[in-house]
Amino acid sequence: MLPGDVKLRKQVASTEKLKQKQLDEHLKEVPRKEHIAAYSHQPIQALEHPAFKTMIDIASRAREAVSIPSQKVAMQEIIRMFNEYMVDLKARFAADNVDGYFAVTAHWIEAVTEDQWELKNAIIGFTYLNNAHNGKRLGQVLFKIVDRLGIADCIGHVTCDNAKNNGTMLAESAAQVQARMGKIFNPKKSQINCLGHVINLATQAVLNTYSKTPHFDPANPENHIPETAGLIRAICVKERSSAKRKETYHTIQVREGIDKPRQLLLDMKFIATFAYKIALQEKDITKRRKLDALTLSADEWERVELFIQLLAHADDKQQCFSSESQPCLQYAIPALEGLHKAWSAHVERVKYAHFADTLQAGIDKIAEYYDKTGDSDAYIICIYLAPEIKGSHFKKHWSLELQQEAKELIKRVFREHYSVLSKDSQVPEQTQKLSTGKARMRLRALSDDELETEVIATAPSRSMGKPWLPEFRHYLNMAEHVQGDMSAVKWWGLNAHRYPVWASLARDYLSIMATSVSSERAFSQGGITVSKRRNRLKGDVVEALQCLKCAIRQDLLFAPADPSSALELSGKNDDGLESDGSAIENIAEQSSWDIMLDNDEDMYDTTVDDI
Repeated sequence: MLPGDVKLRKQVASTEKLKQKQLDEHLKEVPRKEHIAAYSHQPIQALEHPAFKTMIDIASRAREAVSIPSQKVAMQEIIRMFNEYMVDLKARFAADNVDGYFAVTAHWIEAVTEDQWELKNAIIGFTYLNNAHNGKRLGQVLFKIVDRLGIADCIGHVTCDNAKNNGTMLAESAAQVQARMGKIFNPKKSQINCLGHVINLATQAVLNTYSKTPHFDPANPENHIPETAGLIRAICVKERSSAKRKETYHTIQVREGIDKPRQLLLDMKFIATFAYKIALQEKDITKRRKLDALTLSADEWERVELFIQLLAHADDKQQCFSSESQPCLQYAIPALEGLHKAWSAHVERVKYAHFADTLQAGIDKIAEYYDKTGDSDAYIICIYLAPEIKGSHFKKHWSLELQQEAKELIKRVFREHYSVLSKDSQVPEQTQKLSTGKARMRLRALSDDELETEVIATAPSRSMGKPWLPEFRHYLNMAEHVQGDMSAVKWWGLNAHRYPVWASLARDYLSIMATSVSSERAFSQGGITVSKRRNRLKGDVVEALQCLKCAIRQDLLFAPADPSSALELSGKNDDGLESDGSAIENIAEQSSWDIMLDNDEDMYDTTVDDI
């Protein structure tokens, strides 16, 4: 408050009032960034409206800072984003459940007790294939699957479908067996063509010859107006071409009182009503006329009934091979011969003259695969091993020359098995009939009149020098009684002591599957395991799940009881023993089966030529 200070303060205040106030020290320059205006809910044409551009210019305060897209550019950007989205969706859908797996099931006859035999089967391989599926690659994987179980040199026969690469697969697997184990495996004699697939191919040949109606093509749906021969097939295509038509057919069945409505591929009733309904719903006159043409006349319905009768023969034969728990290869030759005979007989009848060319196509396909049964002896041997059939089929249907060939074949195979059993028993063949040791009990020969072994050994007989012949003849000449529900495997278990050499053949051949039903079932079960919610399962986990599920289902593995909390707290296992966890501490370091399949690089460098 001194006078000098007060005067000075007043002078400074008056000077500050004369200065203009500024905000420069509180502001900083922001760099300009060009950006695309975000799309609003306005129509695309608004982007080019003068008022909209003026508004954007004023709001941005810088004409050069904002680039407004034109209507054309905006539409192109929308389409581009949509195409990218669809490509992404396609990739997502393609990734679901399309992994390639190679399934192998093993079938064998197991002696549960001395007189109880059972046919067993198990999935021994469900291998993920992440590369080429050619025959050579499949053959290498097949060898590794059986080799990891130590049975590569014990495989008798392989049943697979009729794809061409399966022959290459068996040839490659045989080459691996010979190169690594020194054993010769004849792929041609050991391959069994899936009989279900053979009959299906013959049926497809009949259908494709009789009806040329193409499958539904959404891009060209009007291609399904066929000629008279394909009306039924065309109606089925029409019914399944849209959800609306499926619902129409469903409604027709409900009104007729059907408890479980079905689709046309399963039930051919109400076709006339359905054809009338879909034609009535069509507004276009030209399309309505085409749909009206699908209505069948009385003659056409009669031909449909005849055609169903022809297809019923194939269905009946296919039912013979639908089981994987019973041997059925003995029905292969009779079934093919029966279907060939049935269709051939219908070709010559005037009633079926309309289907002559159609049936001939199926007959030719059957003959093609029937000739291939001559590559393997298993078909004939299994017929002889069926106690209710034996050689009766050949006597009834084959010529004397072919009967003799079949008899010589089974005689040769029987003699070879007898020799193998004799060597295993370490009993010289020339003294077999005089021995009273273990080999006699195993290989004793029964005469038709039940003479004792000592008498056979001293009395003159046509079987002198052929100790295997009495048992061979005794089985073929004896009329065996088989109960209706008893399988051939069970019968041989009960009668193995009577025919030891024949029983040895039965264990080798009756486990051969006539179809690949078990492998197809493995794939179906795999589709349940690898669902859309489990599509990230690794190959080793999928294989483990499939093999274990099959083992439990076939009573080959019994799932242990879950550990209780009381046992966990006590530190003991289910057996009451102390558990320190050492049994599982290294489980993560163990090699899985699929690692074994992938690590052996030497195998994939080996070729058939090198072997």
